[in-house]
Formats: sequence, C-alpha cells, structure tokens
Amino acid sequence: MMEPPVLPASVLDHSGLLTGIEAELHTLIEELAPPPPAARGRGARPVLPAMALWTGMLVCVLRGFSTQLALWRLLAVHGLWGRTFEVGQGAIYDRLERGTTVPLESLFVRVSQVLHERLAPYVDHTLAPFATEVMAIDETVLEKVLTLLPALREKRGRALLPGKLATVFDLRRQQWCRAQVIEDVNEREKLHARDLVEGIPAGSLILCDLGYFAFAWFDDLTHAGYWWISRLHSKVTYEVVHTFYMEDDVSDQLVWLGTYRADQAGEMARLVSFPVGAHTQSYLTPTEGSGCSIPPCCRCTRSRGSMRDAGISSLPLNS
Repeated sequence: MMEPPVLPASVLDHSGLLTGIEAELHTLIEELAPPPPAARGRGARPVLPAMALWTGMLVCVLRGFSTQLALWRLLAVHGLWGRTFEVGQGAIYDRLERGTTVPLESLFVRVSQVLHERLAPYVDHTLAPFATEVMAIDETVLEKVLTLLPALREKRGRALLPGKLATVFDLRRQQWCRAQVIEDVNEREKLHARDLVEGIPAGSLILCDLGYFAFAWFDDLTHAGYWWISRLHSKVTYEVVHTFYMEDDVSDQLVWLGTYRADQAGEMARLVSFPVGAHTQSYLTPTEGSGCSIPPCCRCTRSRGSMRDAGISSLPLNS
C-alpha cells in the first residue's frame, strides 16, 4: 500500500519556518522579476516598481506588519532584501490607493505556478487515488475585515460586509489554487460554483459544502465527468433504491434524491454514513464505480479540514 509522503523535518521547526518561507519567496521573486528598468528620463518608469511594492506587502504579511507605514519603512528605510527605494510615505499611500490589483494578482498566479511544481515531491497520491485531482471549494465571508479596518468598524449589518471570498483548495498539495472576491455578500454560493470548477480536469474529485447543495449542480458535475462529495442536507428527502451495507451507524446505499418527481434529481447518488466522534455524518457521491466508497470518503472529508486550518487572514494596511 502506498504511504502518504513525509514532509521534511525542517517544516516542523517553527522557530525558523517564517525565515525559511521568506528566503523561499526571495528566490521565487528573483526568478520571476523582470530585468532592471533603464535609466530614468522622459516617460520613465516609476521609482518604485509594482513588483517591489507588492512583494514588499507579502514580506510584511510574513513578518506580521499591518500598516502602510511599516510597508514604507521596509521599502525606503530598512530595504527589501538589500535594496532601498527613494520614495516618501505619501508615494506608498498613493500607489496603493490609485493602483490596480492586477500586478498583485499576476504575482500570485506566477508564484502559485512555481509552488505547484516545487510541491510535486510531496503530493499525496494516496488520497483518493482513483481521481485525477482532489479539490475542495468553499466560501468565507470577510466579516473579520469589519473589526480590522477603521473605516468599517462603525458599520453594522450583513449588507455592509465588504464581500466574501470563494476559493479552490488542492487537498493533495495543500495549496490554494484560486480565490475570487465576490462583492455581494448575499449572493448564493451556487451562482459561482461553475466558475470555480472551470479548468479543473475531468476525473477530479470535488468536495463541496452545504452552500453548494443543489440537485442540478450534482447532475452537472456527474455529466461533466467529475467525482464529487457533499454532505447530506438535513431537510432533503430521498428514496433508497439499494443497500450495499448497513450495520450500526455505518451504511452505504443507492438513493434517488427528492421523494417527488417534481423535485427529483436527474441521477441517482450514493449515500454513505459513518460515525465521526459522537455524531453520524452522511455524504453523497456519484454512483459510478466504487471509488467514493466509505473509506476514501471518510479520509477525504477529514482532509478537507486542512482547508479551514490553512485559513485566509485579511491584511489591513493603514497608517
């Protein structure tokens, strides 16, 4: 039996972990950085290149800095990896305010591509080995931003929240693949589900939360050639077609979702249930093959917890 890959011991040494991450980021940025700009003159490039600005912000995140002033000190006073930039505090504020996020998004994409390649030796192919990839999709409301950003601290009510983040997480590599900002916090997850899975190769296993629970969505995933796992909604009715196994709190059954034809799913699903602590959890998967049986389903749902552990913290850059 294949064993999950073991991470290097250095990863478990938290004392030097952040230093190592920053050193790795430095190496990545050197590989990605464009050649130095030519001498300044008419139509010259900005004194502070976009790559330096956004890289400086990433370093601030790693070092625990949380203000625009700290970003200016890093770039203009202490220097970013041995290089300083002759800019005033106002220049940093102006660039952040009037600049677009396109350079930052491009930087994230390029760094993610390099990390995807470097994580290859540590990919856990023992997790759902029948699937091409194993991805989890989820959304998080940016509620924490209300307590961090001074401009939003006095605002109240869900409608005043600054939006939410829809994400795709690679469970085998433990890497974020995609993050999409949704301005309307009240938009339902189902509206963006198809956008999130676009580009994920067929044959992949997709884990989705209850916010994405919809019969049509499950049918679309099945028809597109995806495996999928979803928790069973407590209010959903179903009709048992066949029972593969049932003993104590463990069961494996074929079901039709929706008791009445008017609201019935287009395809049968597989319903597996097993105890998790003091509770019994029930999950739905496609019926094709035996890949999403109880053991892989149980392990994949446990691995999905790593997506929550990875977390996304908001960085307020205020003076």
